[in-house]
Amino acid sequence: MQRSPWTLIRNIAAAAAVAALAPAVSAQGARGLDGSVEWREPKVRPSGAVGVSVVELVGRTEPGTEIEIDPAGVVLVQKNDEKRDVPPKVLRRRTVAGKKGVFRLPMELQHGLYQVPVRFIGQWDGERTVLLSMRVDKDAVSLNVKIKRTAKIVRVFTSRPRVFSLGLGFEPMSFRQSLRQSLEPPGQPDLELSGTAMLGLRAEADLKHHRWWWYTSAGYARVPTPPSIGGVKPADSAFAAQSYAIGGRYRALGDVHQLWVGPRVSGEFYPLAGSDGFASVHLIDLKVFRIGLEFAHAFSFAAWEFNSGFVYHAPFSVSVPVGELTYKGGSDLEFYAGVGWRFNAGWSVRAVASHWMSAFDYEYYDSAAAIANVGGGRVSESRFLLQARYSFAQKPARGGNQRAMKNDDPPESRMPPVSLAGDPIKSVVPETPTE
Repeated sequence: MQRSPWTLIRNIAAAAAVAALAPAVSAQGARGLDGSVEWREPKVRPSGAVGVSVVELVGRTEPGTEIEIDPAGVVLVQKNDEKRDVPPKVLRRRTVAGKKGVFRLPMELQHGLYQVPVRFIGQWDGERTVLLSMRVDKDAVSLNVKIKRTAKIVRVFTSRPRVFSLGLGFEPMSFRQSLRQSLEPPGQPDLELSGTAMLGLRAEADLKHHRWWWYTSAGYARVPTPPSIGGVKPADSAFAAQSYAIGGRYRALGDVHQLWVGPRVSGEFYPLAGSDGFASVHLIDLKVFRIGLEFAHAFSFAAWEFNSGFVYHAPFSVSVPVGELTYKGGSDLEFYAGVGWRFNAGWSVRAVASHWMSAFDYEYYDSAAAIANVGGGRVSESRFLLQARYSFAQKPARGGNQRAMKNDDPPESRMPPVSLAGDPIKSVVPETPTE
C-alpha cells in the first residue's frame, strides 16, 4: 500500500518530535511531574446517619494539579442495605494539590460498592480521568488501585502496672545543733545540743506508675540530751526528733540508668536550745516545713537496686508561739545513698544512709523577762535506715493505654505484644501525609 509523500513527511516529523521530547519527559517523570498519582489509605469516620460514612480519598501527585470529582459521575453499583437509599454527596468537588502534592477529597457515602471518576488537570499535556472502584463499609474503605503506605518508627508507651510499696524499718540517727548567741546581758557561752538515738523508726509508702514515683515518709526518734548544754544541765532528759516528707519524682531519662527529678515537701520537728541568761536552758520545740527539689539516680542489676541523690530546700521563716521567737532558716541540702536486694517476688530489704544539714538565724524576745537574744547556728542529722519492704503490682486493664487496633488494620500498623513491665517499645505505624 503506497502512502502519499505528505503522510511520510508528517510521520517523520512526529518521530523526530517524540525523540526530541523523550529526555525531557523522562526527566519530568523522575521528578514526579508526569502526572502519576500515588494513592494513600482512605480515611473513614461516622457521619451521624445510620449506614452512612464520611470517606476521604487521599493521594499525592504533582503540586498545583487540579483534581475534580463530578457528583453526577459517582455511581452506586451495589448497596449493603437494600432498604435504604441515600444519594452520594461530594463534600469537596474541586481541590488543588498542595506544595507537597497531597490532596484530599471528602465524600459522604452510603455503605456499598461505588464507581468514582476522578479527573486530573495538571502540567502534562491534556487531562486524565481515573475511574476508581471503591467498597465502603462502616470502618474500612477498599480501592481497586495500589495504595502506598509510608511507614515510620514511632515510640509507643504501653501500659504499666501500678506498683505499691510499703516499708518499715529501724533508723538510728545522730542529731547535732551548734548555736551562737548574742544575749543581753552579754557574755553567755555558745550552746551545743547533740545526741544519738539507736531505736529510731521510719515508715514509708510509695506508688510507681508510668514515669512517676509518688512517695510519703515519716520518721521518729527519741534522742537523749547531753548532761550539759553551755555548762548548764538541761531540764529535759530527752527530746523528740521527727521528720516527714511527701513528694513525687519524674523519670526524666533512662531505662536502666534512670534520672529522677521532682518536688518535695519536708517537715522537721526538733528543738532549739535557748538560754534565758539566768543559768537555765530551755528546749524550744520547732516545727519547720520546707519546699525543695530532688534529683536522684537509680540503677538496677539483677536483683540489686542502687540509688543516690540530693534534695535542695529553699530558705524559709517560721514563728513559734513560745515567748517571741522568729526562726529564719537558710537553704539546706540533704544527701543520701542506698542499696536494695529483692529476694522474693514481693519482698526486699534495703539500707540507706543520709545526711541533712542547714544553717539558721533566730531572734528571741521575752518582754516579761526583759530578754533579747539574737543568734545563729547550724543543725545536722545523720541517719542510717535498715528497712524491709513489700511491693505488689496492680495489673492494668486489658488493652491499657495502647492505641485501639482494628482487625482490618494493615499488617505494618499492628503492635507487637508487650510485657507488663511497660517499657517503651518501637512500633511501625502508618504515617498520615501532611499538606
